[in-house]
Amino acid sequence: IPAALSELFEQKAYRQLMSLLLVSGLTHLHQKHDLVLVESMTELECLAAIRKTVKGDMQAFMSSLIDTWIALAWAHHWPSDSAMKLLCDKWCALFAESAGQTS
Repeated sequence: IPAALSELFEQKAYRQLMSLLLVSGLTHLHQKHDLVLVESMTELECLAAIRKTVKGDMQAFMSSLIDTWIALAWAHHWPSDSAMKLLCDKWCALFAESAGQTS
């Protein structure tokens, strides 16, 4: 996943990049933290479930990620390059090692 994140970032394919960050983050939390997810959940319902299940840096990251996703997907507000780079770096710091992915 980190290699795909880098490639999407270089291409400025932010919608696909955000989708990969979000899906992989939610999948990790579901598998490793018993986060209960239902296919019909909205972004804000996912965030509420995360806040009940996950604490600390992962919760803060997912909150920031979901807020950025909502702004992009619904308000068509494109994040800055620096905001996207920060999200990618934070994802790698939080998820890549535990997923057995370092590059």
